[in-house]
Amino acid sequence: MVAIPLSDTELAGAQLMLAARGTRVLPVAAAAFSKTLMGMLAEL
Repeated sequence: MVAIPLSDTELAGAQLMLAARGTRVLPVAAAAFSKTLMGMLAEL
């Protein structure tokens, strides 16, 4: 994975949120992706 820095000043204070409905069960691939993404974001 490669990080590309954002140079747009309007996006400088933006926040990325990962959300899913509490009653929804994600498919296996989506759940694995979200778990990986949450781990990577936690390391930032």
